[in-house]
Amino acid sequence: MDRQRQDCEKEATHRSWEVVGTYVDNDVSASSRNPRPAYERMLEDVRAGRVDAVLVWDVDRLTRRPIEVEDWIRLHERYGVNLVTISEHIDLSTDNGRMYLRIKVAVARAEVERKGTRQKRANLQAAQTAGEWVAVARSDSNRT
Repeated sequence: MDRQRQDCEKEATHRSWEVVGTYVDNDVSASSRNPRPAYERMLEDVRAGRVDAVLVWDVDRLTRRPIEVEDWIRLHERYGVNLVTISEHIDLSTDNGRMYLRIKVAVARAEVERKGTRQKRANLQAAQTAGEWVAVARSDSNRT
C-alpha cells in the first residue's frame, strides 16, 4: 500500500498537482460491498469541489464494481472530476475513455469472480482430503 501511495505522490509531483487528500481503506476490497470510509470521504470531497482529479495506482484499486463505474461517469459529468492512473489517463469526457474504464473494471470484476470460484474449489478439495463433509449452496439455475 505504501508503494502505491508513493507512486501516486510521485506522479502528482511530476504533473505539478497539489495533493489535497489521500484516501486509503486498508483491508477493504474494492470489489466488496463493505463500507469503505475513505472512499466515501473521497466522494464527498469530489462533490464538494475540493478534488479536480483522482489519481490511483490502477483503476482496480479504486473499484471493481461496474455499478461504481457509472457513478464515476456521472461524477465527471456533474463535477468535471477525472480519473488518472499511474500508467494511463482515462479521459471520461470521451466515449473511448468511458469505454476503457468500463472494460477495465469489467475485467477486474471477472478476476474477482474467477478467484472466488478457485477458492471455493480449493476449500472443497481440502475438506474432502481431510474427510470432512461440505455443505454447498446450489446456484439459482440448479434450483427447482
